[in-house]
Amino acid sequence: MMGQVVYQLDVKAAFLNSILKDPVYVEQPVHHVQGDRRFKVLKLRKALYRLVEAPKLWYDTLRTELIKMGFKTMVGDSCMFVLKQMEKGKKHILIMGVFVDDFLLFSTSERIRGRVMKLLGDRFQIKRSWSR
Repeated sequence: MMGQVVYQLDVKAAFLNSILKDPVYVEQPVHHVQGDRRFKVLKLRKALYRLVEAPKLWYDTLRTELIKMGFKTMVGDSCMFVLKQMEKGKKHILIMGVFVDDFLLFSTSERIRGRVMKLLGDRFQIKRSWSR
């Protein structure tokens, strides 16, 4: 791919990065009972994988962070993000594809890619891999 390295990132426990907007209550787990199980429930503070709204909350959280970094959503595909920047008088582009908690990054600038990966790593716990 034009001699560039394609990076793959995986966000660990992605849905736990999302804050619930509305209160969600769940029954106490069988092995973690406090008081009378019939009358006490737990209030969730963060989204869990089995909640119906969890994927949307995660996407909103991620999109907000990417927009803060200067990314734009591609027209026609809300899971593709583009960052265009000038570096040493030359226009560079970074394209990021998102599939739930997996990202593919392609960039014409290693410096810009490194900055983006650092910002993502500062905000989310990520695992990296790459290929040529």
